[in-house]
Amino acid sequence: LARKKPHAHIHAFEPMPDNFKALSRITKHYNLQNISLHQLALGEKEGTIEMILPVVSDVKMQGLAHIKHDSITDFNEGPTVQVAIKTLDAFTQQNINQCITGIKMDVENYEQFVLAGATNVLQKNKPIIYIELWENDNRNICFNLLQNIGYRIMILHRNALVPYEKEKHTTQNFFFIPS
Repeated sequence: LARKKPHAHIHAFEPMPDNFKALSRITKHYNLQNISLHQLALGEKEGTIEMILPVVSDVKMQGLAHIKHDSITDFNEGPTVQVAIKTLDAFTQQNINQCITGIKMDVENYEQFVLAGATNVLQKNKPIIYIELWENDNRNICFNLLQNIGYRIMILHRNALVPYEKEKHTTQNFFFIPS
């Protein structure tokens, strides 16, 4: 995205230390000057929080690292690390003075909490949102939250965005478009 949209400024959040180092190396390797990296988690509160790096058959599952929470019951075996956490509302108020036009989120079943900490940004800026959501309670909570603040649920079907129909579509990837 940074290469396709060189005039956009991208803020990337990655709390896991090893993942953050890899992301830093990638941005330097490709000389991506329009990305700001932030080593912190986003959620509904500020402070510190525990994250898990799942290990399956002695393999570290970097892409499945997630916040330790009662609502997340899968991939909970592995080392933990304490990381900083902020709300997107507080972060943008302190660090960003331009309109946020898009959000891409993949936070391993913690989406409802990130969205809860971003309601001011979502209501004020009305960004397009792209989220991977598993079929569970978290998905339903996210759908309700976003619909209540004026978003439509869409999916990509045959290269076009179409309204999501639960009975018809099986996907984990959703676009939320402001009405």
